[in-house]
Amino acid sequence: MQFYEITSRTNKKIADISALLDKKGRDSAGEYISEGLKLCGEAVSAGCKVSCAVVISDKYADNVKQLCENSGTERVLLVTRQVYDRVSADRSPDGVLFVVKKPEDKARINRDSRVFMLENVMDPGNVGTVIRSAAAFGFDTVILAGCADPRSPKAVRSSMGAVFKTELHVCRSAEDIIPVLKDSGRRIIAAALNRESLVLGNSELRLSDCPVVGNEGHGVSEYVLNNADECMLIPMTSKTESLNAAAAATVLMWEYSKTAIGVDYRG
Repeated sequence: MQFYEITSRTNKKIADISALLDKKGRDSAGEYISEGLKLCGEAVSAGCKVSCAVVISDKYADNVKQLCENSGTERVLLVTRQVYDRVSADRSPDGVLFVVKKPEDKARINRDSRVFMLENVMDPGNVGTVIRSAAAFGFDTVILAGCADPRSPKAVRSSMGAVFKTELHVCRSAEDIIPVLKDSGRRIIAAALNRESLVLGNSELRLSDCPVVGNEGHGVSEYVLNNADECMLIPMTSKTESLNAAAAATVLMWEYSKTAIGVDYRG
């Protein structure tokens, strides 16, 4: 490992990492930020490639040193608190940050994968929470059609490390992926309320289904509604009209998990 002590907020290495706070910078560099000792540990345990570590100088203790060594990182930047603040997206940072290489997106979805789709979900916190729920309930792949960047700092933090371990399929819109899913024999199940909607808990669910939850304010698009095999509603009291997108997705995943015979939720 190479070590650099940096005290200037205008240092080029720091400027390059700061650019990763924006999607344009992440897309250009093919890298993103994992911040906090716990999340950095999750990235390492998942086998992520770490190109650089940024650590407030007095935080470089044995546990951080071990993480850096285990990650195979080539550079460790030892910085001041003021320099660290330029690259941090955390309100209460613990002073440890890894720059992680984005994996290559797979062109095809495994035919045997359990799949969940989000469409036009724009809150990165919701996106990260759904990825976390997917990992908890045995969904292998999360499709993100026109959604917030799953590798933004807020999404990574909300996923609690699940973003490192879950297959993500990112596309511009549902039109790009639904025909492929239907051609492979999957049913598209849209979370939506209409006169023909099935009721969650009283309907047949298949592990090959692709449930879809839509935008926070508008739900799924007309395209998804017109191409869905079924619509599904979540029964609830009259005290509220709808659930938060991440909450709705989690409820759907939990119900689907009941049919997933053989899935080990302890390991």
